[in-house]
Amino acid sequence: MQLSRTIKIEDFREKTTPHFNSILRIALRLTKNQSEAEALTTDVYLQAWRAFCFYKPEIDCRAWLLRILFRQFNCYHQNSTCSEFVEDEDNVLRLTDSLVVEANKKIYV
Repeated sequence: MQLSRTIKIEDFREKTTPHFNSILRIALRLTKNQSEAEALTTDVYLQAWRAFCFYKPEIDCRAWLLRILFRQFNCYHQNSTCSEFVEDEDNVLRLTDSLVVEANKKIYV
């Protein structure tokens, strides 16, 4: 696959750095946890760097980063809600699928 333009780290920094605090602040609102917000922001900038070859200068960079942020948050949120801790007969917390029904039958979607 041939890229249509040369990608430089300076171009990426110039476009994305002004929006860093905004992205971090919104990630903090979404996660309500400082360390998770920082990790999410790191993931956003990593994904943005990977996809920067497809970024078009006429696109609003902040909107582009926010779209990546919400997509990353949704992926993270879906993965974290797939399992939960439950207490078994011995009062021990165990990790289990949230799709376990009363008769211990798992539902596969």
